[in-house]
Amino acid sequence: MRKIWNKGHRIRASNKHLVYHFSIGTLLLVFVAVLLLLNIKQLMRTDWEHFSLLENGLTLSPYNFITIGIATGVCALIAVLYYRFCYDSFKKLLHHQKLARMVLENKWYEADTVQYSGFFTDLQSRSREKIVWFPKIYYQMEKGLLHIRCEITLGKYQDQLLWLEDKLESGLYCELTDKTLHDGYIEYTLLYDMIVNRITIDEVWAENGSLRLMKNLVWEYDALPHALIAGGTGGGKTYFLLTLIEALLHTDAVLYVLDPKNTDLADLGAVMGNVYHTKVEILAKSKKENILGDEREKEVRIRRDAFSLWGLIILGCTIMIIKLIKVQSPADIISLFTCTSGLAFVYEGIKLKKKFSLFCGGILLVFSAYCFYKFCVGLF
Repeated sequence: MRKIWNKGHRIRASNKHLVYHFSIGTLLLVFVAVLLLLNIKQLMRTDWEHFSLLENGLTLSPYNFITIGIATGVCALIAVLYYRFCYDSFKKLLHHQKLARMVLENKWYEADTVQYSGFFTDLQSRSREKIVWFPKIYYQMEKGLLHIRCEITLGKYQDQLLWLEDKLESGLYCELTDKTLHDGYIEYTLLYDMIVNRITIDEVWAENGSLRLMKNLVWEYDALPHALIAGGTGGGKTYFLLTLIEALLHTDAVLYVLDPKNTDLADLGAVMGNVYHTKVEILAKSKKENILGDEREKEVRIRRDAFSLWGLIILGCTIMIIKLIKVQSPADIISLFTCTSGLAFVYEGIKLKKKFSLFCGGILLVFSAYCFYKFCVGLF
């Protein structure tokens, strides 16, 4: 089975009370630390060698009650600040707890019954359940997305682990974005905390070929230009489209709005151009766009052929230079050829904005410069 690299934190049966244990353990530690810090002078003055709780008793002064109140207030303040500024960490704990309880309450585990006598061995022994197998479920939160990976072992709980999307969406209050079956495990990717990560219409901006739809979600429409917007009546499809149109109007994009239903989007014709809603207009515009699409494809083909022609011209110029200066050394010929080829790659990378072409051109130019340096060293 392929190993799950960077798989995240494993969900264990002991996580069923994780939030409670973490809160009590952390706050109790803070409470004791603050209490000891405020009463350090009194503790230093106490003669612990002759101190007996049975003889002296436990007496609390008004100062001790004040320190207890201060320690309680500090714990409450830390709890509020943790929830306010470490909300993601709190949600991680809560998600761990929910996933552990999901497995336990659905009994997707194997257990044996063992006898437990307790501290007093003469009493009647009691039986308790001991978990011997717990499914391997891993949790990871990264860049606003939840990755939940479940190991598939062909066991009797495989069907349940293969169809967890409904439970995860409703239980964790997330939106499933991807479900991928790998070799040995299945991965669920969910969009985390949709309410908190929402943005206003004014915050939707289109720049550099991408459109921010949420705090943790960006639509790169240049790389992925096709989109399907679906939803029930009143779900916000029209408002979402209007938001996209408004954001794209702030750019240099040319927009065409086709509304065959002649409803809300058709009303945009009063404030912007290129809005069509009749059958004749839509058919005419679609036909024209097909023609324009063919023309764009032809333009791209011409540009590609032009670069091929540039390559032939550069090769010819290199051969002419070799003939004119009567270069005899193969190293000099390679240097000239790599130099001209590198310039061609750099030109193509700048024009077509191809990083790979720029990278290749840079390597060729560095190599030709090295050859030229070797030529100069040999000459002088």
